Amino acid sequence: MKGRKSSETLNTLIKELNALRGTEMSKLYMRKSHNVCCFDDVSFVEGQAGRIDCSLFGVASHQKKRPHNLVLGRIFDGHVLDMFELGIT
Repeated sequence: MKGRKSSETLNTLIKELNALRGTEMSKLYMRKSHNVCCFDDVSFVEGQAGRIDCSLFGVASHQKKRPHNLVLGRIFDGHVLDMFELGIT
């Protein structure tokens, strides 16, 4: 899903990750931006994951201090197990 702001590099990356995962096994939320800050409050991500029953998530965001930022994580039993923050070049 897209975070607050997302660059074209991240949009392309998210679309390619979705294609690798398979269209019937993944949901792609690219139409609107979500106000998600994963490391501050994970309740939105846990709620969305519970609603569509998924175990992996990715949030793309672009900020001045953290350009081209991608957060990947795993969810088990409705709670976030771990998250990894990656800088994409």
